[in-house]
Amino acid sequence: MRKDSFKLVRFAQTLKLDIVGNAKTYAFQLLVLYGLLFIGLLIIMLDEMKPDQSFDMISMMFALWTTFVGVCGGIFYASLLMKPFSRKQARLSYLMLPASNLEKFLSRALIVT
Repeated sequence: MRKDSFKLVRFAQTLKLDIVGNAKTYAFQLLVLYGLLFIGLLIIMLDEMKPDQSFDMISMMFALWTTFVGVCGGIFYASLLMKPFSRKQARLSYLMLPASNLEKFLSRALIVT
């Protein structure tokens, strides 16, 4: 078996292993992201909701807020790309995973982005 070639089955198994192993972390991160978006929407609506204010202003402010949260969240999530290398035991188990380096990297990149 050549370990340096890309196989879709191994890639899917690597992806599944990462998702199952970190499901609580990913669920919490999504919950925080949606919570920030919801809180921002509430603040914008309470601050901008006046009788003479149009809906276009509210939607524009929410689009700006969504862009800000998306960029900051993207930078934060991109920093988690190498999370498996944070501890010695995690590094060893990640490197000993029977998959090619490309499969491991692509599975992490797909999850993080």
